[in-house]
Parts: sequence; structure tokens; C-alpha cells
Amino acid sequence: MVDRSYHVVVVGGGPAGSSTALRLAELGRSVLLVERTKYERFRIGETLPPGARPLLEQLGLWASFASQSHRPSYAIHSWWAGSSQALETNFIFSPYGCGWHLDRNKFDSDLAAAAERGGVKVLLESRVEEIFRKGQGWELVVHNEEGRHRIHTTYLVDAAGRSGRMLQAEGRRICCDRMIGIAGTLQPWPEKPSADPVLLLEAVEDGWWYSVPLPSGCLLATFLTDADYVAESRQSHQMFWSRLLQHTVHTKLRAQNFDFPKDVHIYAASTTYRSRSVGANWAAVGDSASTFDPLSAAGICKAIQSGLILAEGIHHQLNGTSDSLHDYERMVLKEFRGYMKQRLYYYGLERRWPKSRFWSRRQAQETGQSFDRELSLGRDE
Repeated sequence: MVDRSYHVVVVGGGPAGSSTALRLAELGRSVLLVERTKYERFRIGETLPPGARPLLEQLGLWASFASQSHRPSYAIHSWWAGSSQALETNFIFSPYGCGWHLDRNKFDSDLAAAAERGGVKVLLESRVEEIFRKGQGWELVVHNEEGRHRIHTTYLVDAAGRSGRMLQAEGRRICCDRMIGIAGTLQPWPEKPSADPVLLLEAVEDGWWYSVPLPSGCLLATFLTDADYVAESRQSHQMFWSRLLQHTVHTKLRAQNFDFPKDVHIYAASTTYRSRSVGANWAAVGDSASTFDPLSAAGICKAIQSGLILAEGIHHQLNGTSDSLHDYERMVLKEFRGYMKQRLYYYGLERRWPKSRFWSRRQAQETGQSFDRELSLGRDE
């Protein structure tokens, strides 16, 4: 077993983990980034808003990102709240230019590669088998094709996402709803026009759809609903997705020049938060700290920004300034409370289906207050 030591170990190589690791390396820290895949598995595609450009510039990645094959995104069209016309958000008015429809696997892989170029030791296809405290720090056992590695570190960052099982004893995850996403990738017909380079949202009785064109020319169409709707349908996920797509208006029209997929991907899309996001020589970042409804369109920007802030906090704490991580935790909680108010507002705009469980669950006036009480209780634990 090989022994190695680092100032910081980051577990999880998504945007939050790679950003944290890269910034810490820039600050002179020795950092190990552990990722369980080679970025070959399906990752839900995402549209990166124009406001992501300053974050990529801060990481020194904008020039390389702009030269990649990600597809420009010029607007968001929303069929929401019963409007007879799409509500349009045009990026032409943004000082940062257009947004981008991502090749998500490539985006995440490129961030990890940039971290490695910046001095981070990156282990791909690696699994953390054990984690335990050792003195004032941590010891991990990491396994990959090269064997088992015993890793010593002063500080540990949980960037393993909402499904991660790291540090469960250090803070419970509180789930605010049971939303899931069912995503299908539609293949284009030959010699047919591709989909317009916009993100399209469409509200329906039991949830809502979003669809985006991918750099490959495919169309990603995702249905957001609650898990109990799928269970009650007694259909396969693919049949459920296909049937509901046929009940849409604008999404179905957009998909008319594409072949439906033979399989779909289902994933958790619930709103969650962690009762504690920092502790003794550990912190959670990105989706490990909190997860937002996809309607917020904040996923990647939130991940990168929180990673940059956390890296600064860890650096200062390792230098003996302990209050900086309490500032980070306060930021996480403030951000979550602000998101919950925004969530209640946008779901409250849609009033066409008063008997729908999906919409009524998100429109209850007491929802924001009850979550705020739970946040306060969770923080004291």
C-alpha cells in the first residue's frame, strides 16, 4: 500500500470539486482530487448561462473553453403560467455574450484536466474505501487499478454530489421534495433542420419539461416530476417519458425531426440541503452542501463559485484564520434561503392546475417558512 500526504483531499471531480482543487493549488497547497469515473458515464447536459464567463476567466479557463465544441445558446423560451406567447430571455442583452449548451462529460473532464495542469494530483476511476480521523486530520484508503493507496490529509472536501456517502455522520441531508428528472436523448433525422439553439421550458399538469440542443446535434428532452407519479403509472421509465412527451405542445413540436430514444436516464432532482456544510477539518461543496431545483439554472455556476469561495476559506484556515469557514457556511445557508424564496415565486406563477399535486406542493405559502425553520434547527445540530 502506497502512502501519500496532502494538505487537502477533494473527493468528487465535478465542477465544484475541480474548481476547489484548482484554486487551492493556485494558492500553493498540495491537493489530491479523487474521481470515481473517467467521465465516460452519462451526465445530464446543461446550459451554461453567460454569467459563467467571469468564473471561467477567474479560473483561467475561458480561452480554452471558448475554443471547444460547446454549442452557443442565445435565449430561453418559457411556456409558463398559461401565457399564449413564450416568455423570452435573450442573451443578446448580456454583457458576457451568449450562453452555451454543453457537452457535459467533456466540460467536467476539461475542468479536471485543468486542475491537473495547475498542480493537482488527479486520480480517475478511483474509489474511496475508508475514511477515518487521524490526529488533527484524516486518513483515506483509495483503490484503483494501480492498487490501494493510504492517503493522509489535513483537510477533507466532500464534493461527491447529492448521491455521495461521505461523512454521513458529520451532517444529515434534509430532502425538501421528491423531484426526479427523466432525460431522453433524441437522435436527429438525416438532412432535417436541427433544433433552434435555445433552451425551451414547458409547464404541464404533472411537472415541466426542458429541452436543449446538444453539440452532437441531438436533442436532450427532460421531464421533471415527482417520484410518486412515476411509481403510480406502473410503466417503464421510457414508456412514461414517451407518453408524457406526446401530451406536450411545444416540446413535441420541437422533437418532430428526431427519433425517440430506446432508453432514458432517471436521476434525482430534488431540493436538498445539509444540516452542516463545515466541521472540524472538513467541508461540503456544490451538490454535497445543497441542491437546487433545475428551474434555478444555477447548477454549474453555483458549483464553481462555491468551490472558489471554499478554497479561499480552507487556505486561510490552514494559515490559522478559523472564521473564514464560518463565513462560507453562512454563505451556503443564505444562498439556500434566497433560492427557496425564488423557487416559491416562480412555481407560484403557474395557476392552471389547482388540483395538481405537483404544483400545489410547491405553491403552499407555508413551504418557505417551514424550510427556514428546519434550516435553523439543522444548523444547530
